[in-house]
Amino acid sequence: MDTKNLIAHKTVKMKLRENANILFFGDSITHGVFGESYIKILDKMLAQRFSLLNYRLINKGRAGDTIYSLLKRVERDVIALSPHMVFILVGANDVLLKRPENLQIIQERSGLKDQIPATDTNEFKTTYRILINHIKQYLKARLILCSTGIIGEDLKNRYNRQLVHINIAIRKMAMDYHLDFIDINAAFYRELQGFKPPTDYVPRMPEIYDDLEILKSITPDKLSQQRGLRVTYDGGHLNNRGAEIIASHIYDYLVN
Repeated sequence: MDTKNLIAHKTVKMKLRENANILFFGDSITHGVFGESYIKILDKMLAQRFSLLNYRLINKGRAGDTIYSLLKRVERDVIALSPHMVFILVGANDVLLKRPENLQIIQERSGLKDQIPATDTNEFKTTYRILINHIKQYLKARLILCSTGIIGEDLKNRYNRQLVHINIAIRKMAMDYHLDFIDINAAFYRELQGFKPPTDYVPRMPEIYDDLEILKSITPDKLSQQRGLRVTYDGGHLNNRGAEIIASHIYDYLVN
């Protein structure tokens, strides 16, 4: 069997298909401008084995987005593009932007007014369900829900304790709608098991934007090293290892 036929035979069992448009919908973690991009790493991983497949990875991440702001732009950035698969990774900003000063700064810097956090887990869940229903109404795309990343590498801090409830809700919605679920949050917990960061570094405004200037001269990995962090460079945005973790889990989902 030649290579092309071998690839075709392999795709019978895997989810990655010829001419597939695979869309990633989320916040700055997906956007990949703040730190390393898991989508770029995923693309390289796929290209090494499936270069003959004419698939396309579509990045529709936007820094600062919450579940509400995803819903506001779903028509333009998802439905209008008719993707075959949609990965949704959202929720961290619904915790982080509850701090009024964080919300004010990000709205000023981005010029956007729709990045409003859910008031509680119930509102997050209600809005997320509306998002799912809207996509399902207009698309036949396969939907994959992902749990969140982390907010600080101290897994016992108050932000990560709040994310527990968000991630339970996401998992439950995947079960209720019979959708596939990728537990990104659990993967970070496994990576950080037994790790004690020197300080509880978490993303803060306006330091998040200040770091963009720092990253013009050093890599996210170098900044991460300087701060004693393992998978992020500021407690939330990814270094290379953090991006690899997400990319590898999505890769395994697509090809196994």
